[in-house]
Formats: sequence, C-alpha cells, structure tokens
Amino acid sequence: MIKIFKNFQKILMILRKIKYNGLVNNIGVSITNFDTLSKVISNKYVDIIQVPYNLMDQGVTKKIF
Repeated sequence: MIKIFKNFQKILMILRKIKYNGLVNNIGVSITNFDTLSKVISNKYVDIIQVPYNLMDQGVTKKIF
C-alpha cells in the first residue's frame, strides 16, 4: 500500500490523460482503511472512492459521521 502512494501522483497523471482522451468517464480508487481516506479525498481528480462497509460492523459510519 505504501508503494502505491509513492507513485500515486504519477499514476493519477496517467489516468487523467486517459480520461481527457475520452477512454474513461471517471477515475476511482478503492481504500481498505480510513487512514488513506484523507489522502485520497483531498485530491480533486479522484471522482469516486469505494470504501469498505459491513452491516455487522458499522465502525465506518462512526468515522465518517
């Protein structure tokens, strides 16, 4: 996971070019923990963020709201 964040800006730049050329409509990321959410949500080029959610464990709701 840490290695991905080292290259995140480079990967995002490539994805932005792909989006600009009309090959994709949105850029999205999937996170596995909420420590990375603040890093991803602050980026204005990410359109969609997939977060883990479990009906039995609603710790996610407490962290967001």
